[in-house]
Amino acid sequence: MSHSSGISPSKELVELFANSEESSRALQLTINQETLECSQIIPVGQTFELDLPLIQPLLEKPCFILYRKDSKSLDSFAWILIQFIPENSAVRDKMLYAATKAALLKGIGESKVQETIFATKKDELSLKGIKSFYAHLDANAPLTDREKEQNEHKLMEATAGISISTRSTNASGINFPLSDDAKSAIAALSNVNELVLLTIDTDKETTELLKSSNVPFEKIVSESPALTPLFLFYKMDNDVVFSYVSPPQTKIKERMLFAASRSTVISSVEQIIGTSISKKFEIDSVDELTAELIDPPVEVTVSKPAFSKPARPGRRNN
Repeated sequence: MSHSSGISPSKELVELFANSEESSRALQLTINQETLECSQIIPVGQTFELDLPLIQPLLEKPCFILYRKDSKSLDSFAWILIQFIPENSAVRDKMLYAATKAALLKGIGESKVQETIFATKKDELSLKGIKSFYAHLDANAPLTDREKEQNEHKLMEATAGISISTRSTNASGINFPLSDDAKSAIAALSNVNELVLLTIDTDKETTELLKSSNVPFEKIVSESPALTPLFLFYKMDNDVVFSYVSPPQTKIKERMLFAASRSTVISSVEQIIGTSISKKFEIDSVDELTAELIDPPVEVTVSKPAFSKPARPGRRNN
């Protein structure tokens, strides 16, 4: 099995989840010998908040936790999918759990999961940590494409008079020039496995180098900060891949700045590397950048030969 494709939940696990709705507060799912299994079930005790400390003992190793809310959506309880990966986890586990998340959501039904949380520390899943997560979520409610476009336009209008000498605005977005360090790192994208992470320095009004390294594809997650918005460039065998990483916790102002400057950053990078970038993605976290996202598997359709109707029996002419 290819780790990049993740592990799908078994029929038995899906049925267990479906039957646990009324009585279970949380299900801990772990990957064991290439199988996704339920390792522990916590029954409903009191309320969402009062039951939350019960998951703390489960946070000793990489796992998924399906945590049930008290509210319902479409006549069924809403759930939170927690992906807990301690910082000292093995790279293989980090990649395997990251690749499995999408398959798990698809298997149990994405409509049942209202939020997903990625955590590396226990205190992030304490009551205080969860409240902080929802505070960020409320402050950064998802925008429609039209709202994003309007906000980007407002941002460009609001900042049109700032530092004209270094930052220009145009029809394609805001231009925060690449720093010299960023340009040097981008030039190294001619090397296979070269990873370049860029960020925006709002004080300098420039695009700065956050980090650069030459690493295998499976180590991109461990090389990248988890909760930081950034522009990611990675050189595959034949292509340079671009990803705009925008964690849900990102402040609205940061999200707008990154979104508004994305196209000009890509254009600047393309000029340096001398080729266009065709593989462009926008993701919530770096662990979503999988081989399947970059190169989706192609379904081969085999055409069956047309059925020839046998000749109708009859008398032959001599």
